[in-house]
Amino acid sequence: MDDKGAIIWRDSDTGTVAIWIVNGFQVTQSGSLGAVPSNWTIVGTGDMNGDGKVDLLWRDSDTGTVAIWLLNGLQVLQIGSVGSVPGNWIVAETGDFDGDAKRDILWRDTTAGSTAIWFMNGLQVSSSASLGTVPNAWTIQGQNAD
Repeated sequence: MDDKGAIIWRDSDTGTVAIWIVNGFQVTQSGSLGAVPSNWTIVGTGDMNGDGKVDLLWRDSDTGTVAIWLLNGLQVLQIGSVGSVPGNWIVAETGDFDGDAKRDILWRDTTAGSTAIWFMNGLQVSSSASLGTVPNAWTIQGQNAD
């Protein structure tokens, strides 16, 4: 997937993940990326490694493990675990928060209201920091906020 739009599909029965690459009203490419167990969910998308292609950010609801699939169109180029986060922390948004053309991960603690950020470089967290605490009545309103 590149600068064209994409729709990511997930079969709830089999766990199969598929992509439609679209241009306007037309599906120009489609394909399956494989099956993933139901405890894994896609929690974000974006170019995590700066190659101009959209990648998938996954989270295991059982263990809190976070993984990234680096994509090139309909191909998974590389998969890697980037850490583990307690279940009360959610991915609030992905965005390029440090201006390096790579998506970063904004985390929110749903219990305490704490926020933190992981600056990403592909399959690695290059640095991380706490951003402070905001009452839970406040929600993040960003382009990719959940």
